[in-house]
Amino acid sequence: MLVISLPASADGGAGVSPTRDANDEEVGGVRGRMALAALRNVVSRVAAAWRPANAEESFEIVRRRLFQPLPEPNYPSRDNTAKAFCDLYRSNHQEFPSECREVDYERKLKAAYPIHPEIFERLYQDWSGLVKFQRTRGVLRLMAAVIHQLWESNDRSPLILPASIPLDDPGIVSQLTGYLPGGWETVIEKDVDGADALPRKLDAEKPNLGRFHASLRVARTLFLGAAPVPGAANRGEEDRRIKLGCVLPGEAPAVFGDALRHLAQAATYLYQDNTCYWRVETFGFAEAFDEAGVRYLGLRGGQVLAFGPDAVGLLVRSSVADLQLEADLPKSQLQVPGSAKPLVNSIESTVGGKSSTSSSEGSPALENSNPPTHFFGSVKVDAARISRDVGTIANEIIQHLASLPNSEIVITVEIQARVSSGVPEHIVRTVSENCRTLKFTSQGFEKE
Repeated sequence: MLVISLPASADGGAGVSPTRDANDEEVGGVRGRMALAALRNVVSRVAAAWRPANAEESFEIVRRRLFQPLPEPNYPSRDNTAKAFCDLYRSNHQEFPSECREVDYERKLKAAYPIHPEIFERLYQDWSGLVKFQRTRGVLRLMAAVIHQLWESNDRSPLILPASIPLDDPGIVSQLTGYLPGGWETVIEKDVDGADALPRKLDAEKPNLGRFHASLRVARTLFLGAAPVPGAANRGEEDRRIKLGCVLPGEAPAVFGDALRHLAQAATYLYQDNTCYWRVETFGFAEAFDEAGVRYLGLRGGQVLAFGPDAVGLLVRSSVADLQLEADLPKSQLQVPGSAKPLVNSIESTVGGKSSTSSSEGSPALENSNPPTHFFGSVKVDAARISRDVGTIANEIIQHLASLPNSEIVITVEIQARVSSGVPEHIVRTVSENCRTLKFTSQGFEKE
Protein backbone atom coordinates (compact mmCIF):
# COMPACT_ATOMS: atom_id res chain seq x y z
CA MET A 1 0.00 0.00 0.00
CA LEU A 2 1.31 3.44 -0.95
CA VAL A 3 0.21 6.42 1.16
CA ILE A 4 0.59 9.90 -0.40
CA SER A 5 0.03 13.12 1.53
CA LEU A 6 -0.51 16.18 -0.65
CA PRO A 7 0.16 19.76 0.60
CA ALA A 8 -2.89 21.51 2.03
CA SER A 9 -1.63 24.95 3.09
CA ALA A 10 -3.00 27.68 0.83
CA ASP A 11 -2.02 31.21 -0.07
CA GLY A 12 -5.56 32.42 0.58
CA GLY A 13 -6.87 32.11 -2.98
CA ALA A 14 -10.43 31.57 -4.04
CA GLY A 15 -10.22 27.86 -3.40
CA VAL A 16 -11.11 26.88 -6.99
CA SER A 17 -8.15 24.55 -7.40
CA PRO A 18 -6.22 22.92 -4.52
CA THR A 19 -3.17 22.78 -6.78
CA ARG A 20 -3.33 26.41 -7.80
CA ASP A 21 -3.94 27.61 -4.25
CA ALA A 22 -1.17 25.49 -2.70
CA ASN A 23 1.48 27.55 -0.95
CA ASP A 24 4.65 28.15 -2.98
CA GLU A 25 6.90 27.46 0.01
CA GLU A 26 5.36 23.99 0.42
CA VAL A 27 5.28 22.91 -3.23
CA GLY A 28 8.50 24.58 -4.43
CA GLY A 29 7.30 27.35 -6.73
CA VAL A 30 5.96 27.08 -10.27
CA ARG A 31 7.72 23.82 -11.17
CA GLY A 32 6.70 22.23 -7.91
CA ARG A 33 3.12 23.27 -8.61
CA MET A 34 3.32 21.59 -12.03
CA ALA A 35 4.68 18.42 -10.46
CA LEU A 36 1.92 18.47 -7.87
CA ALA A 37 -0.72 18.81 -10.58
CA ALA A 38 0.72 15.84 -12.49
CA LEU A 39 0.92 13.73 -9.32
CA ARG A 40 -2.63 14.64 -8.42
CA ASN A 41 -3.81 13.62 -11.87
CA VAL A 42 -2.11 10.20 -11.69
CA VAL A 43 -3.11 9.45 -8.11
CA SER A 44 -6.75 10.48 -8.54
CA ARG A 45 -7.30 7.68 -11.08
CA VAL A 46 -6.47 4.84 -8.70
CA ALA A 47 -6.52 6.37 -5.22
CA ALA A 48 -9.00 5.78 -2.43
CA ALA A 49 -9.05 9.19 -0.78
CA TRP A 50 -9.20 9.32 2.99
CA ARG A 51 -11.08 12.18 4.50
CA PRO A 52 -8.88 14.16 6.90
CA ALA A 53 -10.00 14.22 10.51
CA ASN A 54 -12.33 17.08 11.33
CA ALA A 55 -11.61 19.48 14.18
CA GLU A 56 -13.27 17.47 16.95
CA GLU A 57 -11.75 14.19 15.75
CA SER A 58 -8.36 15.90 15.76
CA PHE A 59 -8.95 17.00 19.36
CA GLU A 60 -9.55 13.38 20.32
CA ILE A 61 -6.47 12.14 18.43
CA VAL A 62 -4.22 14.66 20.17
CA ARG A 63 -5.73 14.01 23.58
CA ARG A 64 -5.26 10.25 23.26
CA ARG A 65 -1.65 10.68 22.16
CA LEU A 66 -0.82 12.97 25.09
CA PHE A 67 -2.76 11.34 27.94
CA GLN A 68 -3.63 7.87 29.08
CA PRO A 69 -7.34 6.97 29.02
CA LEU A 70 -9.22 8.54 31.91
CA PRO A 71 -10.07 5.87 34.52
CA GLU A 72 -13.80 5.49 35.09
CA PRO A 73 -13.59 6.52 38.78
CA ASN A 74 -12.33 9.94 37.55
CA TYR A 75 -15.37 10.57 35.34
CA PRO A 76 -17.18 12.55 38.08
CA SER A 77 -14.17 14.89 38.43
CA ARG A 78 -14.15 15.53 34.67
CA ASP A 79 -17.94 16.03 34.57
CA ASN A 80 -17.93 18.40 37.56
CA THR A 81 -15.15 20.45 35.98
CA ALA A 82 -17.04 20.74 32.70
CA LYS A 83 -20.22 21.73 34.54
CA ALA A 84 -18.40 24.38 36.59
CA PHE A 85 -17.03 26.02 33.44
CA CYS A 86 -20.42 25.90 31.71
CA ASP A 87 -22.11 27.41 34.77
CA LEU A 88 -19.54 30.24 34.63
CA TYR A 89 -20.24 30.89 30.95
CA ARG A 90 -24.02 30.79 31.32
CA SER A 91 -24.20 32.97 34.43
CA ASN A 92 -21.97 35.57 32.72
CA HIS A 93 -23.24 35.01 29.18
CA GLN A 94 -22.60 38.61 28.13
CA GLU A 95 -18.87 38.17 28.90
CA PHE A 96 -18.22 35.10 26.72
CA PRO A 97 -18.87 33.95 23.12
CA SER A 98 -22.42 32.82 22.39
CA GLU A 99 -21.48 29.19 21.64
CA CYS A 100 -20.46 28.70 25.27
CA ARG A 101 -24.13 28.82 26.29
CA GLU A 102 -25.04 25.90 24.05
CA VAL A 103 -25.62 22.46 25.56
CA ASP A 104 -23.09 20.96 23.17
CA TYR A 105 -20.26 23.02 24.65
CA GLU A 106 -20.31 20.95 27.84
CA ARG A 107 -19.82 17.85 25.71
CA LYS A 108 -16.81 19.53 24.03
CA LEU A 109 -15.29 20.29 27.41
CA LYS A 110 -15.59 16.65 28.44
CA ALA A 111 -14.21 15.38 25.12
CA ALA A 112 -11.11 17.63 25.27
CA TYR A 113 -10.51 17.21 29.04
CA PRO A 114 -8.07 18.17 30.56
CA ILE A 115 -7.36 20.63 27.71
CA HIS A 116 -9.80 23.48 27.14
CA PRO A 117 -11.39 23.32 23.64
CA GLU A 118 -10.35 26.93 23.00
CA ILE A 119 -6.69 25.88 22.72
CA PHE A 120 -7.58 23.39 20.00
CA GLU A 121 -9.82 25.93 18.25
CA ARG A 122 -7.05 28.49 18.04
CA LEU A 123 -4.38 26.02 16.95
CA TYR A 124 -6.51 24.29 14.33
CA GLN A 125 -8.31 27.39 13.02
CA ASP A 126 -5.54 29.99 13.21
CA TRP A 127 -2.11 28.41 13.54
CA SER A 128 -2.81 25.59 11.08
CA GLY A 129 -3.14 28.24 8.34
CA LEU A 130 0.57 29.00 8.70
CA VAL A 131 2.73 27.29 6.10
CA LYS A 132 5.20 25.69 8.52
CA PHE A 133 2.62 24.57 11.07
CA GLN A 134 1.53 20.94 10.66
CA ARG A 135 -1.95 20.40 12.03
CA THR A 136 -1.70 17.22 14.07
CA ARG A 137 2.08 16.97 14.42
CA GLY A 138 2.49 20.67 15.25
CA VAL A 139 -0.25 20.56 17.89
CA LEU A 140 1.15 17.38 19.41
CA ARG A 141 4.67 18.77 19.63
CA LEU A 142 3.57 22.05 21.17
CA MET A 143 1.12 20.57 23.67
CA ALA A 144 3.63 17.92 24.76
CA ALA A 145 6.07 20.71 25.68
CA VAL A 146 3.33 22.73 27.41
CA ILE A 147 2.09 19.76 29.46
CA HIS A 148 5.63 18.83 30.50
CA GLN A 149 6.33 22.38 31.66
CA LEU A 150 3.04 22.63 33.58
CA TRP A 151 3.73 19.27 35.22
CA GLU A 152 7.22 20.38 36.24
CA SER A 153 5.84 23.61 37.75
CA ASN A 154 3.11 21.70 39.63
CA ASP A 155 0.31 23.68 37.96
CA ARG A 156 -3.04 23.03 39.67
CA SER A 157 -5.47 24.58 37.18
CA PRO A 158 -8.60 22.48 36.49
CA LEU A 159 -8.06 22.74 32.72
CA ILE A 160 -5.19 23.75 30.44
CA LEU A 161 -6.31 27.05 28.91
CA PRO A 162 -4.60 29.41 26.44
CA ALA A 163 -3.63 31.46 29.50
CA SER A 164 -1.80 28.41 30.89
CA ILE A 165 0.78 28.26 28.09
CA PRO A 166 4.09 29.31 29.69
CA LEU A 167 5.52 31.78 27.21
CA ASP A 168 8.51 32.36 29.48
CA ASP A 169 9.82 28.91 28.53
CA PRO A 170 12.50 29.23 25.82
CA GLY A 171 11.62 25.91 24.20
CA ILE A 172 7.93 26.75 23.82
CA VAL A 173 8.69 30.26 22.60
CA SER A 174 11.16 28.86 20.06
CA GLN A 175 8.50 26.50 18.71
CA LEU A 176 5.84 29.19 18.33
CA THR A 177 8.06 31.93 16.91
CA GLY A 178 9.51 29.45 14.43
CA TYR A 179 6.17 29.53 12.60
CA LEU A 180 5.96 33.34 12.61
CA PRO A 181 7.85 36.14 10.84
CA GLY A 182 10.98 37.40 12.60
CA GLY A 183 10.69 39.85 15.48
CA TRP A 184 8.08 38.13 17.65
CA GLU A 185 10.67 37.30 20.29
CA THR A 186 10.83 41.01 21.10
CA VAL A 187 7.03 41.23 21.32
CA ILE A 188 6.91 38.32 23.78
CA GLU A 189 9.79 39.68 25.83
CA LYS A 190 8.28 43.16 26.23
CA ASP A 191 4.52 42.74 26.04
CA VAL A 192 3.70 39.13 26.92
CA ASP A 193 5.80 36.99 29.23
CA GLY A 194 9.36 38.27 29.62
CA ALA A 195 10.95 38.67 33.05
CA ASP A 196 10.31 42.43 32.93
CA ALA A 197 7.32 42.33 30.58
CA LEU A 198 4.52 44.86 30.94
CA PRO A 199 1.88 42.31 32.14
CA ARG A 200 4.08 41.27 35.05
CA LYS A 201 4.63 44.91 36.01
CA LEU A 202 0.88 45.65 35.88
CA ASP A 203 0.12 42.62 38.04
CA ALA A 204 2.74 43.77 40.55
CA GLU A 205 1.44 47.36 40.64
CA LYS A 206 -2.29 46.58 40.79
CA PRO A 207 -3.32 44.15 43.56
CA ASN A 208 -6.75 43.48 42.06
CA LEU A 209 -5.03 42.19 38.91
CA GLY A 210 -2.02 40.60 40.57
CA ARG A 211 -4.20 38.39 42.76
CA PHE A 212 -5.16 36.41 39.66
CA HIS A 213 -2.11 37.20 37.49
CA ALA A 214 -4.81 38.64 35.25
CA SER A 215 -2.59 40.76 32.99
CA LEU A 216 -0.20 37.88 32.33
CA ARG A 217 -3.03 35.47 31.55
CA VAL A 218 -4.71 37.95 29.23
CA ALA A 219 -1.43 38.61 27.39
CA ARG A 220 -0.78 34.90 26.88
CA THR A 221 -4.30 34.29 25.59
CA LEU A 222 -4.12 37.23 23.24
CA PHE A 223 -0.82 36.05 21.81
CA LEU A 224 -2.16 32.59 21.00
CA GLY A 225 -5.29 33.98 19.33
CA ALA A 226 -3.98 37.05 17.53
CA ALA A 227 -0.35 36.34 16.62
CA PRO A 228 -0.88 33.91 13.71
CA VAL A 229 -3.17 36.09 11.58
CA PRO A 230 -1.80 39.68 11.64
CA GLY A 231 -2.76 40.28 8.00
CA ALA A 232 -6.19 38.66 8.00
CA ALA A 233 -9.25 40.72 7.10
CA ASN A 234 -10.91 39.81 10.41
CA ARG A 235 -7.70 40.22 12.37
CA GLY A 236 -7.86 40.57 16.08
CA GLU A 237 -9.20 38.63 19.01
CA GLU A 238 -12.57 39.67 20.41
CA ASP A 239 -12.57 40.59 24.09
CA ARG A 240 -15.14 37.91 24.93
CA ARG A 241 -12.95 35.22 23.38
CA ILE A 242 -9.93 36.50 25.28
CA LYS A 243 -11.87 36.07 28.53
CA LEU A 244 -12.84 32.55 27.42
CA GLY A 245 -9.14 31.68 27.32
CA CYS A 246 -8.43 33.18 30.77
CA VAL A 247 -11.21 32.98 33.31
CA LEU A 248 -11.64 30.08 35.72
CA PRO A 249 -14.77 29.21 37.75
CA GLY A 250 -14.99 31.41 40.83
CA GLU A 251 -13.22 34.36 39.16
CA ALA A 252 -14.83 37.62 38.02
CA PRO A 253 -14.61 38.19 34.24
CA ALA A 254 -14.58 41.95 34.88
CA VAL A 255 -11.10 41.68 36.42
CA PHE A 256 -9.73 40.29 33.17
CA GLY A 257 -11.56 42.95 31.17
CA ASP A 258 -9.84 45.51 33.39
CA ALA A 259 -6.46 43.88 32.72
CA LEU A 260 -7.13 43.94 28.99
CA ARG A 261 -7.88 47.67 29.07
CA HIS A 262 -4.68 48.41 31.00
CA LEU A 263 -2.64 46.40 28.50
CA ALA A 264 -4.28 48.15 25.54
CA GLN A 265 -3.36 51.53 26.98
CA ALA A 266 0.26 50.74 27.77
CA ALA A 267 1.53 47.90 25.56
CA THR A 268 3.92 48.72 22.74
CA TYR A 269 2.77 46.11 20.24
CA LEU A 270 -0.95 45.83 21.11
CA TYR A 271 -3.62 47.51 19.00
CA GLN A 272 -7.37 47.82 19.43
CA ASP A 273 -10.36 48.38 17.18
CA ASN A 274 -13.62 48.50 19.16
CA THR A 275 -13.80 45.12 20.95
CA CYS A 276 -11.02 43.42 18.95
CA TYR A 277 -7.36 43.35 19.89
CA TRP A 278 -4.30 42.22 17.96
CA ARG A 279 -0.54 42.32 18.12
CA VAL A 280 1.87 43.43 15.44
CA GLU A 281 5.58 44.03 15.29
CA THR A 282 6.26 47.76 15.10
CA PHE A 283 9.14 49.46 13.34
CA GLY A 284 11.43 52.37 13.90
CA PHE A 285 12.02 55.06 11.28
CA ALA A 286 15.42 56.37 10.21
CA GLU A 287 16.37 59.10 7.78
CA ALA A 288 19.39 57.17 6.45
CA PHE A 289 22.00 54.54 7.26
CA ASP A 290 25.63 55.43 7.94
CA GLU A 291 27.64 52.53 6.53
CA ALA A 292 30.92 53.84 7.90
CA GLY A 293 29.54 54.18 11.43
CA VAL A 294 27.26 51.13 11.08
CA ARG A 295 24.27 52.94 12.56
CA TYR A 296 21.02 54.56 11.53
CA LEU A 297 20.79 58.34 11.30
CA GLY A 298 17.78 60.21 12.63
CA LEU A 299 16.37 57.04 14.18
CA ARG A 300 13.04 57.40 15.97
CA GLY A 301 10.72 54.89 17.60
CA GLY A 302 7.99 54.50 20.22
CA GLN A 303 6.03 57.47 18.89
CA VAL A 304 3.47 58.33 16.25
CA LEU A 305 5.12 59.98 13.23
CA ALA A 306 3.46 61.94 10.43
CA PHE A 307 5.07 62.06 6.99
CA GLY A 308 4.43 64.25 4.00
CA PRO A 309 4.17 62.93 0.44
CA ASP A 310 7.86 63.61 -0.28
CA ALA A 311 9.24 61.97 2.87
CA VAL A 312 12.17 59.59 2.36
CA GLY A 313 13.53 57.21 4.97
CA LEU A 314 14.02 53.64 6.16
CA LEU A 315 11.88 51.28 8.24
CA VAL A 316 13.97 49.59 10.94
CA ARG A 317 12.96 46.37 12.67
CA SER A 318 12.00 47.11 16.27
CA SER A 319 14.56 44.71 17.78
CA VAL A 320 17.36 46.52 15.90
CA ALA A 321 15.97 50.00 16.56
CA ASP A 322 15.64 49.30 20.30
CA LEU A 323 19.31 48.37 20.60
CA GLN A 324 20.50 51.61 18.99
CA LEU A 325 18.00 53.81 20.82
CA GLU A 326 18.97 52.32 24.18
CA ALA A 327 22.66 52.75 23.38
CA ASP A 328 22.06 56.38 22.38
CA LEU A 329 19.94 57.20 25.44
CA PRO A 330 22.75 58.32 27.80
CA LYS A 331 24.14 60.65 25.11
CA SER A 332 20.77 62.24 24.39
CA GLN A 333 20.25 62.89 28.10
CA LEU A 334 23.73 64.35 28.74
CA GLN A 335 23.31 67.19 31.23
CA VAL A 336 25.29 70.15 32.49
CA PRO A 337 26.42 69.55 36.10
CA GLY A 338 23.86 71.00 38.49
CA SER A 339 21.30 71.47 35.75
CA ALA A 340 18.23 69.39 34.92
CA LYS A 341 18.19 70.57 31.31
CA PRO A 342 19.83 68.73 28.39
CA LEU A 343 22.71 70.48 26.64
CA VAL A 344 20.82 70.55 23.34
CA ASN A 345 17.08 70.44 22.77
CA SER A 346 16.06 69.64 19.20
CA ILE A 347 12.80 70.94 17.75
CA GLU A 348 11.38 69.08 14.78
CA SER A 349 8.77 70.54 12.48
CA THR A 350 7.08 69.41 9.29
CA VAL A 351 6.30 72.06 6.71
CA GLY A 352 4.88 71.16 3.32
CA GLY A 353 5.67 67.50 3.87
CA LYS A 354 9.40 68.14 4.52
CA SER A 355 11.09 67.74 7.87
CA SER A 356 13.44 70.33 9.32
CA THR A 357 15.41 70.34 12.56
CA SER A 358 16.70 73.27 14.55
CA SER A 359 18.59 73.56 17.81
CA SER A 360 17.40 75.63 20.74
CA GLU A 361 20.91 76.01 22.17
CA GLY A 362 21.61 79.72 22.37
CA SER A 363 18.42 80.56 20.42
CA PRO A 364 17.28 84.13 21.18
CA ALA A 365 13.69 83.22 20.38
CA LEU A 366 13.60 80.80 23.31
CA GLU A 367 15.53 82.93 25.80
CA ASN A 368 12.42 84.72 27.06
CA SER A 369 13.03 86.67 30.26
CA ASN A 370 9.33 86.29 31.22
CA PRO A 371 8.26 82.83 30.03
CA PRO A 372 4.73 81.44 30.61
CA THR A 373 4.29 79.33 33.74
CA HIS A 374 0.98 77.59 33.06
CA PHE A 375 -0.30 75.38 30.24
CA PHE A 376 -3.84 74.15 29.82
CA GLY A 377 -5.50 72.19 27.05
CA SER A 378 -8.43 69.92 26.25
CA VAL A 379 -9.07 67.65 23.30
CA LYS A 380 -11.62 65.07 22.19
CA VAL A 381 -10.30 61.57 21.49
CA ASP A 382 -11.75 58.74 19.42
CA ALA A 383 -13.32 56.25 21.86
CA ALA A 384 -12.64 53.41 19.42
CA ARG A 385 -8.92 54.27 19.26
CA ILE A 386 -8.30 55.73 22.69
CA SER A 387 -4.98 53.87 23.15
CA ARG A 388 -3.57 55.39 19.98
CA ASP A 389 -4.80 58.93 20.68
CA VAL A 390 -3.81 59.01 24.34
CA GLY A 391 -0.41 57.58 23.46
CA THR A 392 0.10 60.33 20.91
CA ILE A 393 -0.88 63.01 23.44
CA ALA A 394 1.49 61.52 26.01
CA ASN A 395 4.40 61.50 23.54
CA GLU A 396 3.81 64.84 21.86
CA ILE A 397 2.53 66.98 24.74
CA ILE A 398 2.86 65.52 28.21
CA GLN A 399 6.42 64.20 28.00
CA HIS A 400 7.73 67.63 26.91
CA LEU A 401 6.05 69.34 29.85
CA ALA A 402 6.99 66.63 32.34
CA SER A 403 10.67 66.90 31.34
CA LEU A 404 10.85 70.49 32.63
CA PRO A 405 12.30 71.03 36.14
CA ASN A 406 9.78 71.67 38.93
CA SER A 407 6.88 70.88 36.62
CA GLU A 408 3.59 69.67 38.14
CA ILE A 409 1.32 67.84 35.72
CA VAL A 410 -2.36 67.31 36.49
CA ILE A 411 -4.37 65.22 34.05
CA THR A 412 -8.12 64.77 34.46
CA VAL A 413 -10.08 62.30 32.35
CA GLU A 414 -13.71 63.21 31.72
CA ILE A 415 -16.01 60.60 30.18
CA GLN A 416 -19.54 61.20 28.93
CA ALA A 417 -21.56 58.44 27.30
CA ARG A 418 -25.14 58.63 26.06
CA VAL A 419 -26.95 55.43 25.11
CA SER A 420 -30.40 56.13 23.71
CA SER A 421 -31.56 52.54 24.21
CA GLY A 422 -30.41 52.49 27.84
CA VAL A 423 -27.38 50.94 29.56
CA PRO A 424 -27.89 47.25 30.49
CA GLU A 425 -27.71 46.35 34.15
CA HIS A 426 -24.58 44.21 33.82
CA ILE A 427 -22.71 47.10 32.13
CA VAL A 428 -23.81 49.47 34.91
CA ARG A 429 -22.51 47.00 37.47
CA THR A 430 -19.19 46.39 35.69
CA VAL A 431 -18.46 50.07 35.00
CA SER A 432 -19.40 51.12 38.55
CA GLU A 433 -17.17 48.43 40.04
CA ASN A 434 -14.24 49.39 37.83
CA CYS A 435 -14.69 53.09 38.63
CA ARG A 436 -14.43 52.32 42.33
CA THR A 437 -11.35 50.17 41.74
CA LEU A 438 -9.74 52.93 39.66
CA LYS A 439 -10.59 55.50 42.38
CA PHE A 440 -12.77 57.81 40.28
CA THR A 441 -13.52 60.95 42.30
CA SER A 442 -17.01 61.12 40.81
CA GLN A 443 -19.04 58.83 38.59
CA GLY A 444 -22.61 57.67 38.11
CA PHE A 445 -25.48 56.82 35.80
CA GLU A 446 -28.60 58.92 35.35
CA LYS A 447 -31.76 59.15 33.27
CA GLU A 448 -32.22 62.19 31.02
